[in-house]
Amino acid sequence: MLTLLEQVLLPPRLAARAIEDMQRIVDAAASLGTLARELRQEVRPVREFIGRAADTLESLRDQVAGVRTAVQPMSRDLDALREAFARTSEELERLGESVVPELVALRAATDGLHQEVQRQRELIDAMNGGIDEMGQLLARRLAELHDTIKPLARDAHEVREVVEPLQTATERVGRMAERLPGRGRKRSEPEREAG
Repeated sequence: MLTLLEQVLLPPRLAARAIEDMQRIVDAAASLGTLARELRQEVRPVREFIGRAADTLESLRDQVAGVRTAVQPMSRDLDALREAFARTSEELERLGESVVPELVALRAATDGLHQEVQRQRELIDAMNGGIDEMGQLLARRLAELHDTIKPLARDAHEVREVVEPLQTATERVGRMAERLPGRGRKRSEPEREAG
C-alpha cells in the first residue's frame, strides 16, 4: 500500500511521465516526418523507373502483337513445309524400296567384275615378270651385239683412213677416163642419168 506522501506525489509524477512520453511521441513524429520526406525523395526515381518500365512493357506488347501478326502466315507456310517434307519422306522410302533390288543386281555384277579385274591383275603381274626377263635378255643381247660391232667399227674406221687419201686420186683418174675416146669418152648428161 502507498504512503500518504507517495499518494500525494503520484499525480505530479504521472503527469511528468505523461509529458515525457508526449515529448518522445512528438520527437518520434518529427523523425517520421523527416523519414517520410527522405523516403519520398528516394521513391521518386523508383516511381519514374516504374513509369518508364510500364511504357517499355506497353511498347513490347505492341511489338509482340506485330510479330505475332507477321508470324501467322509463316506458321501456315511451316505447316505446308511439314506436309511437303512428309510427302518427300514417303517418296524417298518408296524410291529406296525400288532401288534396293537394283543395288543387289549391281552388287552381283560388280562382284563378277571384281573377280575379272583380279584375274587381269594377276595376268599383268605375270606379264610384267616376263617383260622384265625379256628386257634383261635383250639388254644382254644388245651388249653382245655391241661387243661384236665394236671391232667392225674399228675396221671401218681403218678402211676409211686408207680410202680417203685415195679418193682425190680416183676422182682425177675418173675425169681423165671421161676425156678418153671410145669407152672412156665423156658421156652426155642424159646418158649419165640413163646409166
